[in-house]
Amino acid sequence: MKPLLIVLFMAITNVAWAGPGEEARHTAGVIEGCRLVAHDKLPQTRIAAMQWGICLGTVQSFQIASGHLQPNMRSCIPSEVPVQQAANVFLQFAENHPERHHDGIEVLAIEAFKAAWPCQGN
Repeated sequence: MKPLLIVLFMAITNVAWAGPGEEARHTAGVIEGCRLVAHDKLPQTRIAAMQWGICLGTVQSFQIASGHLQPNMRSCIPSEVPVQQAANVFLQFAENHPERHHDGIEVLAIEAFKAAWPCQGN
């Protein structure tokens, strides 16, 4: 099960990154899409749709797989947390760390979710 979740996460994030430019790999390139996800709004442009999809896919992937990552990357997001709340946690973390906007969305997501939902014993 664990390898399947990791492959699923990698597939979702790599497919999302296949089309857009390099900026979509960075937090700065998707922050507006995450804002839409966090506020449960649909995108109105193609670029916003791409950003929304990357954010939504990344957040949902971590909601599913984060408890199965290596201990130093693991978070324990409760299953009842809606995707909008998880996206808001990521968004708040990103907005509080503008110096990290050049980092990949997955890097900041790991840190944001670890801070918000640490696993017991880690």
